[in-house]
Amino acid sequence: MQKSYYAFLNHTNSDIVKKDNPYPHFKTYAFSSEIGRGYSAIYDVGSYAHICIADHLYYEDFKYTVPSDEGIYLQQYDSIASDKKYPAGRVYTGMQYIQHYTNVKTVQYVIKKETPACIIGLQLNPEYYGAYLKNTFGITEENFCTKISLLPKENYIPEISFILNQIRKFSGTEASAKLFFKSKVDEIAALLLRRTENIQKAEHSVFSADHAAIMQTIEFINKNLHKKLPLETLAKMSCMSPSKFKYVFKAVTGFPLTDYLVNKKMEKACSLLLNTNMYVANIAQNLGYRSTGYFSACFEKYTGMLPNEYRKR
Repeated sequence: MQKSYYAFLNHTNSDIVKKDNPYPHFKTYAFSSEIGRGYSAIYDVGSYAHICIADHLYYEDFKYTVPSDEGIYLQQYDSIASDKKYPAGRVYTGMQYIQHYTNVKTVQYVIKKETPACIIGLQLNPEYYGAYLKNTFGITEENFCTKISLLPKENYIPEISFILNQIRKFSGTEASAKLFFKSKVDEIAALLLRRTENIQKAEHSVFSADHAAIMQTIEFINKNLHKKLPLETLAKMSCMSPSKFKYVFKAVTGFPLTDYLVNKKMEKACSLLLNTNMYVANIAQNLGYRSTGYFSACFEKYTGMLPNEYRKR
């Protein structure tokens, strides 16, 4: 475990969970005090990577300074409210944050009170991209890191979100867990590389201002999945024509708008099924579906299971 994790656990006086661990293959630490409550679950993929799942709720704005380790960080914020005046706090619900730290530095952020901070993240260590990728696939550290540097810090890659959800849901033996989590790390690395290839293809056709406009629109979409979000409305928000918006949106996200909306709704549905007791009909309504049957059919197409089957796994 890296010192950034240790620093947070010490700061919150978190204790290891010995009973009723929600993630049995992870080392899970919990805290409950005047500042808030929550848990952090950490899985070490050998010396190559670390996976962390966190679910916190703070009673007051939580200001924290943490030392970062050298490595490549991918964090997905399923729920967050942060103070955006700090560089590390410029995050929002539904966003994937990607950053390559080449040396140890101090990062400061503020998490706003009374909004759950639900985060799942992956840290790739230098041993992964400095030795493993080269020895196994012939991918040099310079090549991998140069490509990762092409990625904007603000991202959303639906396939990665799907993999992170698989990680949350995994249940199996210790031996199968080692194989499973290692394979998911490789899948995510492959998807990051593929995204850089798409960026290189589109870099001459998407201006930075258009990219920023799409990212703002994505933030709006993620907060309003229960509403109708017609192409014309989103294009107008982004100051683009509908045809240009469709082109730029796909260039930035890798998905057509319709596919992106379905993916986000299904991911939200997965989260609600796992973390709440809401009826399926209420979840469908919450995500803008008028028909529970149609929602269930879409969910089965996305996950291979009906909503109630998914909840019982």
